[in-house]
Amino acid sequence: MNSKQELLFLIDVMAQVISVVKVSSVNDLLEKERKIDAHNLANRFLQFAMTVLHLSDDSNTMNLPSFGDIKLRDPASMDVLTRASMEAFLVFHQIFYSPALGDEKWFRYWIYKAAGLAEGQDLPEGKPEHQELKKDEKKLIETIIDNLKSNTIFMSLKPKQKEGIATGHQRDLWRWSATANKPLSWSEIATSAGLSPMLARYMYGHLSGHAHSGSRSVFQTQKAIVRG
Repeated sequence: MNSKQELLFLIDVMAQVISVVKVSSVNDLLEKERKIDAHNLANRFLQFAMTVLHLSDDSNTMNLPSFGDIKLRDPASMDVLTRASMEAFLVFHQIFYSPALGDEKWFRYWIYKAAGLAEGQDLPEGKPEHQELKKDEKKLIETIIDNLKSNTIFMSLKPKQKEGIATGHQRDLWRWSATANKPLSWSEIATSAGLSPMLARYMYGHLSGHAHSGSRSVFQTQKAIVRG
């Protein structure tokens, strides 16, 4: 119960912090766009955390026609959401907090934007508005590539890496570290964010098992459905 109260307190504090951030006061258009994306990502983390708190109440019940009243305990979804919130935190750290140099800061941000837009280019075209959306997003990718052309980190990449940014085949380049001269793994980002090796490596692996429905994770939650 104390842990839940602490989590509720921290979520409330974070919500207050997010609510007072006035991105509209930023005059530089590129910096304003970057801060809007940071703001949205912080809200994503908040949504995950609030849902985890809700599921932790253990009061989620369902009525199934064949079973009558049952109590559904859902620790697996809590672990999946915890992993998702952990990744939201790590993305925020890597993109919006840790870059010290200007070129690295903008390189990571633009690659992050391009990677997300490139995912939509692989979707099949359905309605006319979807086709127009893909065209608009393709133009945004081209604008991002133009923004990157004067970036020293981008200029140091191999030709295939540069081409892969536009096609979405280099989606992990937002994890780039100028110090390591390579993209970092999730555990390396977690370590750089100050998480302990236990959380950065082992706990993340445990949570990933639930996200991917590994056999061990299924065994751990085999008694999730309990009759009331």
